[in-house]
Amino acid sequence: MINDNVPNLFKALPILEEAKGHILQEWLAFDEAHKILELHSIEIKFFYSHFASGVFDYFMEVIRGNKEIGDCPVIGDLLEYLKDRDVSADELFILCSHFRRAMLDFSYDSSLNNRAIFDEISYVFDLNFSGVLKRYTGTIYQKEREIERNVKLLNEYKKAIDASAIVSKMDPEGKITFVNDNFCEVSGYSRKELIGKEHNAILDKDEEQPFDRQFLETIAPRSIYNKTLKKHKKDGSFFYVDSTIVPIVNTDGLLTEYIIISY
Repeated sequence: MINDNVPNLFKALPILEEAKGHILQEWLAFDEAHKILELHSIEIKFFYSHFASGVFDYFMEVIRGNKEIGDCPVIGDLLEYLKDRDVSADELFILCSHFRRAMLDFSYDSSLNNRAIFDEISYVFDLNFSGVLKRYTGTIYQKEREIERNVKLLNEYKKAIDASAIVSKMDPEGKITFVNDNFCEVSGYSRKELIGKEHNAILDKDEEQPFDRQFLETIAPRSIYNKTLKKHKKDGSFFYVDSTIVPIVNTDGLLTEYIIISY
């Protein structure tokens, strides 16, 4: 058991546990730790109650010999919470190392001030951080593999749609930002002639203008609009398409563009 390797910490457990609040406050008061939490919009009180307190308790249980080193469930919860906040490995190390620093500072300021305590705190921390890093690496690896699979799948969908449909995109103002090869081939216009123009530009003049700003403002961000449209080619002839307009929103729910898929 690890407590055989940290006899001085084991004896000091009552003192450390009594000082829990002080140690945690010191941990989160360090400028570097505070800045990381602030940068990623993590409230100090939330981090204290949901993660820091549990990490301290786990640390004590490891010293007591009741928990395996490097398998802290709170760290797993923390990594799950942080995975969408782009916290780097360096920032995670800084957070963890400042917990060690708070422990070392307390031992220095209290009656525990001796080299053996310093060495044992560093020993437990280093073993624990190896487990944290392993969890972090595994989490990031899984996330990257998932992203790669999704990108590959989306590329396959894109190829299938491009091969069979007329595809275009427009910004929230109704201006064309993208057209695929089928769009250019059917309409007779080049990309250079189309990009930046109002999407209404190649609609028949007698056609109800479905892409004006007033219409776009009426489309709910998560709704889909379908309509058969009459469009004119560059040579003056016409063609009809069944179009589906799909609003695209970002992770904050804000509209970023429209995709129009036509057949």
